Amino acid sequence: MEFPRHIKGLVATRREVMAGLIGFLVVIMLLDSGGLAQWARRLEIGPLRRVAVPVTTKINQTLRPLGIDPLRHVLLADLARLHWTRDRAAQLAASQPISPAAPTAACAPVIPAQSMEPTPPTTPLMIAAAHRSIAPITPGNAKAPPTATPPLSPILRNLPLHTSLPPLAPLPPGVHRRTIALVGDSMMAVGLSDMVLRQTANNPAVRVIRAFRSGTGLARPDVFNWMTEYPAMIGKHHPNLIIVAIGANDAQGYVDHTGKILPYGTPAWIASYRARLTKFLAMLQASSQQVLWIGLPPMQQPGYAARMRELNRITATVVAADPHAAWWNPAPLIGTQAGQFRALGPASDDKGAPIVHLRQPDGIHLTDDGAGLLTAQIIPWFAPLPLPPPREPAVPAGLLAQRGTQGSSIRIGGNAVPSAQVPK
Repeated sequence: MEFPRHIKGLVATRREVMAGLIGFLVVIMLLDSGGLAQWARRLEIGPLRRVAVPVTTKINQTLRPLGIDPLRHVLLADLARLHWTRDRAAQLAASQPISPAAPTAACAPVIPAQSMEPTPPTTPLMIAAAHRSIAPITPGNAKAPPTATPPLSPILRNLPLHTSLPPLAPLPPGVHRRTIALVGDSMMAVGLSDMVLRQTANNPAVRVIRAFRSGTGLARPDVFNWMTEYPAMIGKHHPNLIIVAIGANDAQGYVDHTGKILPYGTPAWIASYRARLTKFLAMLQASSQQVLWIGLPPMQQPGYAARMRELNRITATVVAADPHAAWWNPAPLIGTQAGQFRALGPASDDKGAPIVHLRQPDGIHLTDDGAGLLTAQIIPWFAPLPLPPPREPAVPAGLLAQRGTQGSSIRIGGNAVPSAQVPK
């Protein structure tokens, strides 16, 4: 059997086509075996991941002695220096030296990350807000602990559709520049961060720190651990305000710190994920005065949209328990009046504003125009524009000539200048 090519006279047999595909796969495995292993580890817990992880890990371990993977990291570091990405975290990760003798993160065996989980392990109903477990009372116990942490509040059943931005915390004494950290996954990296950076670029009273990384979340610290990566992202900066948009990748099952698989949506998963949210928020608060958590917007695909609403309810419950944090619902701005998904809408609230695409074709991320509907509320909140200086009233030409003949003075830039010295 022959396959015609676009170029006249060129044909290929099925064997040649298969040989080309196999050769392509071999090249990919040689050049990016570490990336394939990392892709497998990012898969949701399930049959595909159980097969893909050991296969890709074995391939990567076999090819590692060839020394190709370190060359790949060197190339990524060179590309980072050329600013191939605006993701600061990606640039930092690409520039880290890789030891050939040590296994890379992509080929390392999958082990549950303990830094995102409370220690020691707790039951779903015994997770404390401060991450301290309550020892259960058994016949062998002499007495209960001297202090007991009250049970957590129940998960919100209904999310408020209309939320307002909280009062902005004042800057510390002697600080005249607000430092803002943008934290999150692709919900922050795509659209939202671009608009914030663009609209504050010429504001000397605002400094923006990029602390976002696409393809991450709190559900899979074995892939990307925010508890260790975030401090490296902000470095020596101490933001006054942190704006968070994260969670689009978290509606999946995962392995907890004990090695137990927690299917998504089960009571054990909800308790574990809630504990991770609490710990993550506490870490953010330790480096900032205030946290604004932007909820996940309505999504196009119904099943995925339902999962995002569930995550919003858990997140809003956790954030509501923190007096220095606020959960803000973007649905009325980016969605319909009822908070449902919409792909198109006016670019602003102005009458006659053009209709634009508010969402990316994937039905998940925001376009720049869609993000602009959010920044139109957020930026005036944290960076109000100063009032313009008063303008001097214009002097009529006739009066100016008359004053010049009388040797009087006129005002230039607020200073009285004799008319004889006024530049012609």
